[in-house]
Amino acid sequence: MRILILIGAILLAGCNITPTYEKGTLIWVGCHEVEQNPSPEGSTAYILLSHLDRGDKLYLQQIDDNGNANVTVGEPCR
Repeated sequence: MRILILIGAILLAGCNITPTYEKGTLIWVGCHEVEQNPSPEGSTAYILLSHLDRGDKLYLQQIDDNGNANVTVGEPCR
């Protein structure tokens, strides 16, 4: 029983750690449906080396210069 409590405490201790990402890192943003590619701000959605078309699904986003991963080419899937 003590081992189980110890394992649970170790797992819960790591829950408050916020990851930091470097520019260019791809992170999971969930399903987004492409509406406009490129976006008005200049972001472009790709899969491998080809552009995504309207209606395609986007799941990964690259971190920008400010450390953000804002999807500007589409909206979350419904």
